[in-house]
Amino acid sequence: MTSSADFTLKFQEVNDILAPYESQDFATGDDKLVSLKLRPVENEVGPSDCYVYPAEYEEIYRYLNETFGLPIVDKTKVHHGYGLASVYKLPSGEHFLFVEHESGPELIAFLHTIRDVLTAGTEAVISLGAFLTAVNKVAHIIRTSIDEYNRKPSGRRHNGASAIKVERRTAVSTRAIRSIKVKSDSDEAVKYIHDVDRHD
Repeated sequence: MTSSADFTLKFQEVNDILAPYESQDFATGDDKLVSLKLRPVENEVGPSDCYVYPAEYEEIYRYLNETFGLPIVDKTKVHHGYGLASVYKLPSGEHFLFVEHESGPELIAFLHTIRDVLTAGTEAVISLGAFLTAVNKVAHIIRTSIDEYNRKPSGRRHNGASAIKVERRTAVSTRAIRSIKVKSDSDEAVKYIHDVDRHD
């Protein structure tokens, strides 16, 4: 379900950070920015944020740095949806923004970057590109950490969670993609390109 929202200032701030690293053909015109938000929750309806903690972000940054190299921009503050933003370069030469929020990370890219799939085919067998693969890996790190905490609480987290809500956001709308159950073995935040590449 898609709902209207006004993230204009937030996405303008993101554009100001990310656009200088993209080719002018893509950084202007109709090639909009799309955000994928990963939010651990206890209840799937209503506010029940369970947060992502420093130890988990440390593991996420280790994965991102090992996979994409050190960020071009490292943990600059963003003020519309407060967080720390880092710019990473994909193997294709395109870039994406990783934003650390207490409520859970966002991975943001221009739509042409998200459409970068490794192989064409039917939706059931499509191989997702590097950006969406990174989204799924970050979801895996968070889900695994929460699952371990739920089984045996430790200082790594302060509370557990039952699910990770995955949302697609643009400057004018937000839409739930799916909810990942922490107890499950499936942590694919994005399964198909149409989860993300869809008109508002």
